[in-house]
Amino acid sequence: NRRSQYVMEQKFCNFLGNGLYISNRSSDLKISPCCFYKSPTIINDIHTSVKNLDNQINLLLQNSSKKNYHTPACDICMQQEKSNIASYRQSSFAYQSYNDNKIVALTIDIDRKCNLACASCNENDSSLWYKEKQKFGIDMKTSIHQMHKKNTDENLNSIIDAICKLDLSKVEWIKFGGGEPLLSNTHLYFLNKLKKHIDISRVTLNYTSNYSIVPSKATFNLWKQFKKIELSGSIDGVDDQFTFLRWPFKFKKLINNLKALYNQSPSNVEFKIEHTVNPLNIFYYDLFQKFIHNVFNTNSAGQRTVINIHPCWGDLGLAHTHPTVLEMTKLKLGNEHKVVRLAEQSIDHTKLDVTYLNSLDKMRGTNWRKLFSEVEKYYD
Repeated sequence: NRRSQYVMEQKFCNFLGNGLYISNRSSDLKISPCCFYKSPTIINDIHTSVKNLDNQINLLLQNSSKKNYHTPACDICMQQEKSNIASYRQSSFAYQSYNDNKIVALTIDIDRKCNLACASCNENDSSLWYKEKQKFGIDMKTSIHQMHKKNTDENLNSIIDAICKLDLSKVEWIKFGGGEPLLSNTHLYFLNKLKKHIDISRVTLNYTSNYSIVPSKATFNLWKQFKKIELSGSIDGVDDQFTFLRWPFKFKKLINNLKALYNQSPSNVEFKIEHTVNPLNIFYYDLFQKFIHNVFNTNSAGQRTVINIHPCWGDLGLAHTHPTVLEMTKLKLGNEHKVVRLAEQSIDHTKLDVTYLNSLDKMRGTNWRKLFSEVEKYYD
């Protein structure tokens, strides 16, 4: 029947062949079908080779289209799906697929300006983290210094200019990463150029923000011209736990910003939460969920706020969750809860190195053991 034929013909992921993720590191540029893809293409010295960018992107689109099936590069999405969590791969089917390798989904992740130094982040993605490590004399790679030195409006705009020379006639969805994308004008520079070339009323914008900045009236007016705005904010806890994880953002300020976003955002702005689960906050997920339900459950049009859950990696990786903490979380949330299942998929029983947490306390005058008192005893 027709349904069976459709299932057989459906691609593994619509981002393969029609998705483009662009991210800068140092003087190089990284491109791949999406932000979770583990095998990116590295383009050297993009600032001197706009033509090379065009050729490399076309080659990427062609190659990823031919490999439209599960490979190890897609393991992050498969891990989420095994945990009963909606994956990036699944979201790709909301957008059109073209056999001629047109860009449909575009992610621009090139600006590292950020006003937070989150516990789950580092100097690779935050200018404040970079400044903090400089302040305390912490060694960093030469490439990190180069990246932040070149994170200027002039250099960023040159990358945007190169992107705008691509064939964007079929673009339906554009995501801005960071850094904090609302802290600078990089996104506005791109959008004002884009609207001169395509019909932006059919385009959805997505921002991965930290909700520390309420957009200006001019930004809201520009957003009204687009089909939809998905404003995703990173919130990993409540009260002082939130401030520790999203330092130095105060929880009271977050609440005020959420109220302002609800009251001032155009009706086409939908809210999403990006919740990063780690060995400390997993036990408190119920408190976070209750907070969102009570304070930020919908937008002004009644559209429900979506909560996306991701595992933390690195020093505070979810894989380091203590088995007893996981069992405690099961008792609260249930064995089949998506947070529990994600932890079970991630856990590798390696110990959490508390040296990192202690260093945060030393730099910031915090006390992580006091803030996470129910679980801290299991980490030594």
